[in-house]
Amino acid sequence: FKYLNIWKASHDGNLPKNYREKKEFKELIKNGIRTNDNGVPLDEENFDEAMQNVNSMLVPTTIPSVVKDILENEACTNLTNQSNNFWLLVRALREFVANEGEGLLPLRGSIPDMTSSSDLYIDLQRVYQTKARLDMEAITSHLIQILISLGKSESSISESEIKLFCRNSAFLRVVCTRSLTEELALPNITELGMQLSNPESTFIYYVLLRASERFFYRFK
Repeated sequence: FKYLNIWKASHDGNLPKNYREKKEFKELIKNGIRTNDNGVPLDEENFDEAMQNVNSMLVPTTIPSVVKDILENEACTNLTNQSNNFWLLVRALREFVANEGEGLLPLRGSIPDMTSSSDLYIDLQRVYQTKARLDMEAITSHLIQILISLGKSESSISESEIKLFCRNSAFLRVVCTRSLTEELALPNITELGMQLSNPESTFIYYVLLRASERFFYRFK
């Protein structure tokens, strides 16, 4: 963070963007390593760790395309009092992204392991946890407004469910399938044949589950 601020001060507030700039930034960090009386660089793990993570850490923060699709889903746009909790939370998330989040998802509140003193690590962790709590409170506020507008109780979605949703908002997925009734009444023969002819497919386990179910009901 210290050397990022130094870099930004001499680059119009911009972060290193390309390979050349990231290489220069690594040199900037390297030059900050202290030396002993003989001019030999000291063994400072935090500097080594910082240089090793430049390429992976200095990337633009964006919303995954899969999550963007969910935020734009019709079920999120056209809520009703029959909408389930997931879509109500998604709509609250969309409102957050458009307002307090400034185009970003809520912070998870956790940080990876790193070379640091215990006190500094705990202090940094608290900063992230505080921001995550504030983000969750903002989403909760949007959620309450949505619930009220639909005639639902403000407490119909628990705090633990909201917290879990916020922490995992970057990993949201929606999987659309046919109902079991449609699946049994109108099986997709072509797809079944393709899956069964593929030796790498795990579809055979699905067939076995169906066969065992039929056996159970026939011979129970």
